[in-house]
Parts: sequence; structure tokens; C-alpha cells
Amino acid sequence: MSRKTVDNPPLPRRKELTYFSPMKLPGRCFGLLSVMLLCLLWAGCHPTADTSQEDKEPHYLAGRRLVQQRDWKGAERSFHKSLEANPRSSLAHYELGVIYLSHHPNPAAAVYHMERYLALKPDAVNRNEVRGHIDAARRDLAAEIHGTPDAPSL
Repeated sequence: MSRKTVDNPPLPRRKELTYFSPMKLPGRCFGLLSVMLLCLLWAGCHPTADTSQEDKEPHYLAGRRLVQQRDWKGAERSFHKSLEANPRSSLAHYELGVIYLSHHPNPAAAVYHMERYLALKPDAVNRNEVRGHIDAARRDLAAEIHGTPDAPSL
């Protein structure tokens, strides 16, 4: 007797699982992903609008040292030089406003510098306090111009 062999029919082929590989992506998709990645990296390289750079300006740092030494005139000069180097330095405007409020009373200059500070940094944590200082300086300025309200008229 001869032995009959049964040919097994071939199994249907399963689709092979494909894993993510940049080499298998079509050229356009890979290019698009590359461009998006480069844009994200480029956007992260630009400085933000925070104060991280302006507080490193040499004249500003010198002004802060002079404030600690209570040299108000020297600090005032340093902060003005800081503003010459960077007119958008909110910190230098704030420091000048404080000097003009407390140590060299000049209400007009104090109002100007405090308002510039708020314009450059509208979301400042101390904005309500600064607005209070501005209002007080405006009252002082009005009293200077019109005379004190308690003074008797002649």
C-alpha cells in the first residue's frame, strides 16, 4: 500500500505588525514633523517678556548695590543709565519711582516711573500697591501746585 500524503493547504498570511519608523513614513509626513520640531525648538530659544534679563543689566545691578548702601543719588544715576541701555526696563522704572517717592521727593517723576512700570509689566504682583503709591503721589503733586487744602486763604 502506498501511503498517501495530504498536502496541507498553506495558512493564510497574517499582516505583519508594523512599528513606527521614520524611514517608513512618506517623505512629506517626515518633513512636516521635522519642520514642526524645528519650529518648537526655535520658539523656545527666544527670551520671554519676563525680567530675567533686565535684572542682569550692569547699571541696574550697580543701582541695587547703591540702594543697599543708601546712596540714593548714586542709585538714581545708575538706574537712569540702566534706562539708557534698556528703555523698557520695568525694574529700573520701579526703582526710580521708589526713590522719587521716598528719598528724593519728586511726585511728578514718581508718577511717571511708576506708570511706566505698570505699562511695561501690567500683570505685576504688586500692581495694587503701586497704584496706591501713584494715587498718593498725585495727591502730593496737587497739594504742591494748589497749596495745602488746610491753609487759610488770605
